[in-house]
Amino acid sequence: MNDREDKLKQARLQVNKRKMAERNAQVVELRKEGKTFQEIADKFGVSRQRAHVVFQKTNNELLNE
Repeated sequence: MNDREDKLKQARLQVNKRKMAERNAQVVELRKEGKTFQEIADKFGVSRQRAHVVFQKTNNELLNE
């Protein structure tokens, strides 16, 4: 892999991390609005369990900041 490809790969990773952070924040916000984990899961196309795990992980990170 050359330097240009390396930089492109790094840029894509940064964009993906940003999108993931935004989605995780949306999960927490929806939960605080009273949405069920199933409703959140349906919105994002993931399982109810995955929505729950994302919520717990993100919420814990926010509480520990």
